[in-house]
Amino acid sequence: MRAPASVPNVPNASGVNTPMRFEAVVEECIVDGEVPADLNGGYYINGTTWQRPTLQGTNAFKSRNGMVQAYIFKEGKVSYRNRFTRTPKYLLEERLGRSVFEYHDAFGDWRDTCVLPKRGNRLTDGVPEGGASTNTFPWYSSTGGSILTANEQSIVPVELDPLTLETKGLVFWSNQLSPGISGTPAFTAHPKWDHDSGEVFGWTIRSEKPYVTLHFVQPDGSVKTRPMDDAPHACAVHDGWLTPEFLVLPFTPLYTSHDRPLKQQLPTYGWDPTLPSCVALVPRSLEGQIRYIYTDFPPEYCLHTVGAHQADDKIYLEGPIYDRAPYPTDPDQLPKGAAHPPIPAAVYGRWIVDLRSGKIRSERIGNIACEFPKMDERYYGKNFQNGFYLAGGGGNLFAFDTVVHRNVVTGEERSWTYEHDTPLAIVEPTFAPRSYGSPEGDGYLLAPVILHGDRLGELLIFDTADIARGPVAVVKLPFQTGWISHGHYMDFNHARRLAGQ
Repeated sequence: MRAPASVPNVPNASGVNTPMRFEAVVEECIVDGEVPADLNGGYYINGTTWQRPTLQGTNAFKSRNGMVQAYIFKEGKVSYRNRFTRTPKYLLEERLGRSVFEYHDAFGDWRDTCVLPKRGNRLTDGVPEGGASTNTFPWYSSTGGSILTANEQSIVPVELDPLTLETKGLVFWSNQLSPGISGTPAFTAHPKWDHDSGEVFGWTIRSEKPYVTLHFVQPDGSVKTRPMDDAPHACAVHDGWLTPEFLVLPFTPLYTSHDRPLKQQLPTYGWDPTLPSCVALVPRSLEGQIRYIYTDFPPEYCLHTVGAHQADDKIYLEGPIYDRAPYPTDPDQLPKGAAHPPIPAAVYGRWIVDLRSGKIRSERIGNIACEFPKMDERYYGKNFQNGFYLAGGGGNLFAFDTVVHRNVVTGEERSWTYEHDTPLAIVEPTFAPRSYGSPEGDGYLLAPVILHGDRLGELLIFDTADIARGPVAVVKLPFQTGWISHGHYMDFNHARRLAGQ
């Protein structure tokens, strides 16, 4: 099979989604302004990069390979590098020089998701198909810090070197994880972690019982596991919240089913508003009863979470809220004559869980489309005040142009909008603390920009003391970076501290 002559002319491989098909290193990046000297760490961001179509000739995000980009900060300077994650899928296809995976849900149109692989191919038997392309996050283990990349429920985390991005291999505790949707061991793309202890709280979802299996990873790599035998249905649990007592997982009408692609020729994910909605309060010890609290308001969906804070026996679960999941799931979403269903927009809101009454109330707070929220991750599992998210761009997930800093307790917001003559997209930001002991929310917000109208890339560095003043520094790249899904910051000093170095 010959290599493809060009990148396909499809929306998910052009414009802001133009794939970055090369690896690069830029030492001492050009900067407008001054990089804060107290940044000592790495900012790692992950995304899907198109290399070749599937064996069936389709080009879904989920069938692609992951590419991690890193900005390394030291003594007021910043360097950049990016590398493909060498997953088993990547290595197999690189060795053969062609695609070898095919999927039950590769339809070549709006239904094309590539979540459910076909088995029986002698080349791919036993090889996980995931590209580790959804998220990358720090693992502050007892031996030091590593960067882990993950794909949504289709591969175990892959370990990378924090400085070189060299792929070390599947993380060594992967054999303790349970099968995900695709049938191979997997892990969530959005784990939460305890900054002080290093414990990582994750889960795996399936279309069959047990629909969810909890995997809490200890700093030494041992894994505490518990299947959620009483989970209400096979829900696509994408993200969750951490409180001092609980891991909180949302069960919404977005469900998973192998029967949909196999029998109905539809995506693996479906939206059924008749399904119950609830939150599961999972004890962080993994012992004792899991409490399910059901909603009595119309179906809603929270794709990504900010954080949780608790007061007066109420838990406030913060995040952008949709009327329905922003995935193409069913034919009734497709307008007449349209090639792809429209993507609904979310507005900022919260679910308020009353622990005494056992009821949940929903609040829609904002009136502007938003997504990709973040918080000071040192405060996962603790009460917090400072949240950050992207907004504007007409509600288009691929065109956000505004950065927002919100005090989730007082409701005060400050924002900054990127005024530019050519198309751009600010993509998911992350928070970096000013120092190890700085107050919650005191530090910097790092926000990548894809200037696809100019074929360039930038990293905006804001001081969270006043985001409205604009970036204190802008890191310039001489090329357009690839699409970024999610990422996080690793504090190198903290990694050494936890390892006792």
